[in-house]
Amino acid sequence: MNKRKPTAPQPVADASTLEQVALRHLNRFDATVAGMRRILGAHCRRAGLGQAEARELIEALLARYSASGLLDDARYAAAAAHGQRRRGASRRAIEQKLMQRGVAPADARAAIDDADSEADDAELTAALAFARRRRLGQHRAPADRTKFRQKDLAALARAGFDIDTARRALGARDDDDESF
Repeated sequence: MNKRKPTAPQPVADASTLEQVALRHLNRFDATVAGMRRILGAHCRRAGLGQAEARELIEALLARYSASGLLDDARYAAAAAHGQRRRGASRRAIEQKLMQRGVAPADARAAIDDADSEADDAELTAALAFARRRRLGQHRAPADRTKFRQKDLAALARAGFDIDTARRALGARDDDDESF
């Protein structure tokens, strides 16, 4: 009695199959050129396609999609930066995440600057949103605020906010808490 699961058929890697894989992914998610290259490369490796042939097929598809605007790193960066800022991410965290996704540093900085243009002090606004979402500072019970002050400051620092912004987000006065 054999309890092995039947193996899935090996995927085929030709131009039309790669296009189907790419379009299926783009129908569900926005992607960067580097991200799509990684996805298509993984498909080609599973299919057992040679590196040179796979690279040629992938680059041709990526060039076509980039030229048509289907893949646009600047658009991806702008959308991601706006979304991350709304959720309370720091400038450092957004830039790091975009660069991990393969967005060029110049595009990442431009997208963050564009997202920051909507608010006077975008970093403080993001820190306040982060504190609200994580229930830090004034969003804690009044009895616990002083007890967890250092932990709240540390959470904001780990999220990429500088100490002054973190203190302002937690409602600190200038002479407050010089130990951090």
